[in-house]
Amino acid sequence: MIPHTRPSLSPLLTQPTHRPPIRRHPRRSLALSLFLLFVFLLIPIHRPTTPHAQTPNLPKIRILPETPLWSFHAQQAVLHLDLHLQSTPQESLSLRFAQLYAASKGQTLRIHVFSKDTLLAYARRFDTQQRAWLPHHSPDLPPSNDLVLSLPPLRYPRHQAPDTLLLRLYFQQGPRALQRTLSIQPQSPSLPHLRFPVRGRWWIANGHGPAAPHRHRLREPSAPFLAPQRFALDLLRIDRNNRIHRGAPHQNESFLGFSEQVYSPADGQIHSIERHHPDRPPGRPDKQNPLGNYILIQHAPQLFSLLAHLKQGSIQVEPKQSVKAGQWIARVGNSGDGSTPHLHFQLLRSPQPESAPSLPPLFWGLSAPHGAFSPFCPQDGQIVLAF
Repeated sequence: MIPHTRPSLSPLLTQPTHRPPIRRHPRRSLALSLFLLFVFLLIPIHRPTTPHAQTPNLPKIRILPETPLWSFHAQQAVLHLDLHLQSTPQESLSLRFAQLYAASKGQTLRIHVFSKDTLLAYARRFDTQQRAWLPHHSPDLPPSNDLVLSLPPLRYPRHQAPDTLLLRLYFQQGPRALQRTLSIQPQSPSLPHLRFPVRGRWWIANGHGPAAPHRHRLREPSAPFLAPQRFALDLLRIDRNNRIHRGAPHQNESFLGFSEQVYSPADGQIHSIERHHPDRPPGRPDKQNPLGNYILIQHAPQLFSLLAHLKQGSIQVEPKQSVKAGQWIARVGNSGDGSTPHLHFQLLRSPQPESAPSLPPLFWGLSAPHGAFSPFCPQDGQIVLAF
């Protein structure tokens, strides 16, 4: 606030200075105030790091994935974020709400506000007795518990994606109202020229939205990557009437995708294969062998593609064999943990499908009914046409 009276000059100044009166432009003052407010919001809360000043009784909070990645859909850049919370052994934790400030080149683009009901819509709490993640709809988290919260997708025009995000989480811990601030710098994955692994009209039955099962197949809290399948896709063949089968639904042969050809998405070398699992009848998945028959292709030192639930006896390649983009390598089946014949596709950073972090794919040679032209990453529930 500007004082009404000017402070007295120092007695050390012996020569008076004569200056014209300062004229303050109201618009400049408003712009300056907004700029100072923005700078204040971007300054993370600093906590002393000396041993005596540490506060070990604060809950642990981290962003999932550790390196947030943009996925590109038609004209949009979309970011999917999860929060992993660990309450302290001494006190329970009660969620209130969260705010997210999105900025690009120092300018605020948007401010998102997430209520506790929004945060808890797809929350999962780890049950130590069952060793499993279960739905959790209460804002209260008991002591020594782990909680994963799925934020709604953040959507921006592709050319206006923010470079900095500031997430502030507000919660109650015992009698104290606390706030934690996290700074996030999303990245765009560097990917080769990928082709869709099937041809024709397909439905994205399971992607990486907040409600997607892939996103909630979480490992134990001590694992370095909690959701290895978060960017995986399940692809089902459909006809022009959007039907996935014709005839008796208890037979694999009735499903349009069963025995459809599968192609290599890019040049690479076959890293490993599994081909000995039988195709299961619809509705009777093999929980002991979740991937069923699969092919793992290495495209770069830290880039692998996984194609799973393949038809028994259909794999056309061998380990260490070189493949080209668009080369026929197998057929769609119903092996492993699948209720209907479909293709599971996943990009990985390392050759361990059950533990490696996944990447959002970006496909060429693909279109969608609502004007999405390649390259783009298909979304949950989207219908795409591959050629």
